[in-house]
Amino acid sequence: MFKPTAIALALGAALPLAAQAQSATDLQKQIEAMKAQIQALEAQVKQMQATQVPPEEFNRIKTKTEALEEQKEASGFGGLTITGFADVPYVYNQAQRQGSFVFLNNFSGLVLPDGAVAPDAPYTYFNSYLGIAGFSLLKEMEGGTQWKLTIAPQKSAASSYNWPSIVHEASVSVPLGDLQTRFIAGQIPDWSGYEYTFAYQQKLITHNLLFDFTVPSYYVGAGLDITRGDLDLKALVANINTNAYKANMTAPGFTFRGDYSINEFAGIGFAGQFGKAPLFIDPSSLQTLTAFEVDGYYTRGDLTLQGQVGAGSQNGAALNGGKASWWGASALAAYKFLPKLEGVVRADYLYNQRNGGGTLNIAALCANGEFYNDCFNGFGPGAQLVTNDEGLSFYAPIDPNKGTNRIALSLGMNYLYSQNVQFRFEYRYDYGNQPVFYVAPDGGYRKYNNVIAGSTVLSF
Repeated sequence: MFKPTAIALALGAALPLAAQAQSATDLQKQIEAMKAQIQALEAQVKQMQATQVPPEEFNRIKTKTEALEEQKEASGFGGLTITGFADVPYVYNQAQRQGSFVFLNNFSGLVLPDGAVAPDAPYTYFNSYLGIAGFSLLKEMEGGTQWKLTIAPQKSAASSYNWPSIVHEASVSVPLGDLQTRFIAGQIPDWSGYEYTFAYQQKLITHNLLFDFTVPSYYVGAGLDITRGDLDLKALVANINTNAYKANMTAPGFTFRGDYSINEFAGIGFAGQFGKAPLFIDPSSLQTLTAFEVDGYYTRGDLTLQGQVGAGSQNGAALNGGKASWWGASALAAYKFLPKLEGVVRADYLYNQRNGGGTLNIAALCANGEFYNDCFNGFGPGAQLVTNDEGLSFYAPIDPNKGTNRIALSLGMNYLYSQNVQFRFEYRYDYGNQPVFYVAPDGGYRKYNNVIAGSTVLSF
């Protein structure tokens, strides 16, 4: 702060300069310059004195601020972060002849081949985690311990196996000696692949084939999260896709995730699951699961590239009751043509023909005479129309032991309306190498389906 003594110091510094002047005229010029400097200093002193907070007022503000901080901590709001999200899509499914808004509904409402409506049909790619509204609470306590709760009614990660659970995640993270070594426990959503569950976390409205059908939904267990430089490793001993085993079930699985940042633009990750998990077609049956995937990303400027390859198997998960096995790949590219306008393309392939087809997340939804397939998602044996000796026509499997391999191609456009709101459009084409998509209400099966969707996505 400038004080009157500063003016005296300035005079002292200026007088020797005056003594060195060559003439009275030079001396007068230096005196005038010195006066101008003094006037400027005096103005600054007055300005600072005018804005200076009196000591008693400063102490009052300080006391009030400290009281507010103490009240915030005592009420539990200290270190608390609240985020929220909503996704309101409209989806038109050509094969189902179905077009509607999809919001806060569960995995139901499918028209079955016999004309009935499945009341509790499981996951489908044109419904899945679309149309969710929810919020997340993250509390960080002194010392670095974290608690997280994410609520997602109707379509939480656990809702397919633990209906009507609205809890998507409920986890704790406790530092062990330092913040880079943590004990983690609770209900944790699956961490495989490059896509996430909620709309605001990904580029397109629908998910890729690997996300939808080949990876678990969630885990309940305990483990470690270790970060060393650019490497982050997580591992759990956990129940896979179930919150608690029933009687005579004592075999938790093992799951892990690793992420390595190559540089500021690119990274690679991997994840796997080993052990026993409930069958999607019969949750009361635990069967051995083995799965592994590798994913990566590159983001620089307006360009985003993401990819994933994976493979796995589960005993008893095939549609003919045998061992299911699969492998597949997914790739996504996005480019911002304008700061707020982004184009997206994604291509998927899933090999799934062993033992009539089947994966970790595929069920026999459709009864076709004496055989079953998933005629909504396009998996299982293909159907053919045959006529018996009595002249009756019905659908029979082309080969009950050979499932359908799947392809999906999506084209999307995203418009960032504001920092918190985004409008999206997606056209998706799905194809199988056998006629397995059921066409309602005409009946019959074909090898392809078209889905068109638009969505409003909000997050804060």
